Amino acid sequence: MAYEQDRYDKDIRGRRNAPKGFVQNTEELKPNTNFFRYSPNPAPRSQTYAITEYKHGQYCVVLYENFINRKVLLKTGVRLNDNEVNPNYPLIAWDGKGTNLAVLYSSEGKVKLFVYDLLAKYKRIKQDIPDFEEVQDMKFMLDKNTLLFSAVHNGQSDIFTYKIDNQAVSQITNDVYDDLDASFVAFPGKTGIMYASNRPSAVAKTGDTVLPSDNHYNIFLVDNWNQSEFRQITQLSRLKYGNARNPTQYNTAHFTYVSDESGIGNRWAGFFTTKRAGIDTVYKIGDDILHNPVPADLDSVLKANKKEEPDSMFTFSITNDSAYVFPLTNYQSSLKETKIAGDNGLVSEVRQEGDLLFFIN
Repeated sequence: MAYEQDRYDKDIRGRRNAPKGFVQNTEELKPNTNFFRYSPNPAPRSQTYAITEYKHGQYCVVLYENFINRKVLLKTGVRLNDNEVNPNYPLIAWDGKGTNLAVLYSSEGKVKLFVYDLLAKYKRIKQDIPDFEEVQDMKFMLDKNTLLFSAVHNGQSDIFTYKIDNQAVSQITNDVYDDLDASFVAFPGKTGIMYASNRPSAVAKTGDTVLPSDNHYNIFLVDNWNQSEFRQITQLSRLKYGNARNPTQYNTAHFTYVSDESGIGNRWAGFFTTKRAGIDTVYKIGDDILHNPVPADLDSVLKANKKEEPDSMFTFSITNDSAYVFPLTNYQSSLKETKIAGDNGLVSEVRQEGDLLFFIN
């Protein structure tokens, strides 16, 4: 017993609870009270942040400016003594410049969105979003008109882009696996959308006959510019235990995510490299799909399907991608939340020590 206690004490002493950055604020947790979706404004030297405050069944999206001015942007829910916390809504996201705050919530059985203009001090956009049963995560993409959703559509959790001005929806993934925490990344030689998924591999088959997956969540990268159904998907992490969640770009060639493989949610990083691998030509003939077939194989499949030409053909560039991952933190307690915002990639974390929540930039 003494040996085990000494080993435990040595491990605790080796853990570092203070990450790089600074503590923006702290909050004390009380019965039937909680705080979610901490979202600091990504503008340089800004002290503004938005947060969801939960108290006795009611949710408030609150905007704090300069630690003094408190403005309630949304109040929803019914005041109850029961501590039943909705794990998804409301969702909060800043645009790249930190001038617009998008808030997505559920009201009267509908998914609704508004965009608050921080400079003009009013909600310049109010919309209903009828295309999804539930939106699980939301971020701005390349501009203030495009949102990136991880959402449930037709019973599947997939990734979508959403244009605010014309409410156009574009589907990025379409499979039976859960695709969560989508984030746009731009590495040298390749751009795409990084996300967490419980798909067993990058080339896992999908369809009506595929059973739901209970695999560990790992990090994947999908080519969002390829508009065909044959998008290239790359697996960037391979966890044997626990799950990898919340991937974001860390700098020019690195990405970061949260892994609880050790039992505690810590931040990991990965070094991404890519190299052009040529052109992939895909032929679809009935139920058969051929990748770069030789003429003899193509003729054989056409003959077997009693056709003179393929039903469709797609051609797109492919790459050989790889990633080397390594740990960044060694906390005593797990990360509760983390997100990235802004053109400069401001990363925020929420950690809990006892009854105190620490909001860290």
